[in-house]
Amino acid sequence: MALMALLLAGCASTANLVGERKEYWERVVAAEIPVGTDKVAIESWATSKSVHLIVGAEDHLLRLLETVSFSDRICRGFGISLDVTLDAEGRATHEEIRSSGNCL
Repeated sequence: MALMALLLAGCASTANLVGERKEYWERVVAAEIPVGTDKVAIESWATSKSVHLIVGAEDHLLRLLETVSFSDRICRGFGISLDVTLDAEGRATHEEIRSSGNCL
């Protein structure tokens, strides 16, 4: 029972940290490259943040923004990534910040 409580406490603090970093990037992206921003400006923003964007499908820009590292028995860390959908004119129509874990 004590082990279960310890594991749950660890997961909760990890989730809080990942959630905080995800929220940080959501605020940054919304403020600095809002929907409607063109591809050239997004690429310039990425360069200023030392982020190299990868062109996924022709209408998507993808990139890992940061890795939240920690060490517990279940997860080794989480990646926080940005997915920008572009319209035919190369303007952002949707931006999403995602988190994905490196877990068992």
